[in-house]
Amino acid sequence: MTARLRVTVLLATVGLCGCATSVDVPAASGGATCRDLVNRLPKTLAAAKQRSVTPANSGTAAWGDPAITFRCGVAAPAGFAGGTQLLQVDAVLWLPEKLTAGYRFTAKSSAGYVEVDVPAHYSPAADVLVDLGPAMAASPGTDG
Repeated sequence: MTARLRVTVLLATVGLCGCATSVDVPAASGGATCRDLVNRLPKTLAAAKQRSVTPANSGTAAWGDPAITFRCGVAAPAGFAGGTQLLQVDAVLWLPEKLTAGYRFTAKSSAGYVEVDVPAHYSPAADVLVDLGPAMAASPGTDG
């Protein structure tokens, strides 16, 4: 194999491996209902392609690099206790929380609470919620 061919093969392999890396997303206490919700999520979010997650089939999802992460079956955040301003996107009420480098949005679904962490790379962060709207709206109980 010539040096030029080896470099081409190496670059192609690195490119393929870079796209296929799995994202570690801690599983929450969801179950089959969370997996059903995750199966309805879009394959593209904020122009970022969906990536595989570890552990698989855990009610989690991820898109892009840096990864936007979705976790189903999380505990209700204190902000849902009342009096907190919620952000309504389509028919879904989200609790926005500023993180060090991005935002966390939490909503209630039929599977319990879901949270979406959006790195600062994606701006405006709330655009992600528009893409999630159809899957979330199809999940009863998303009205906060």
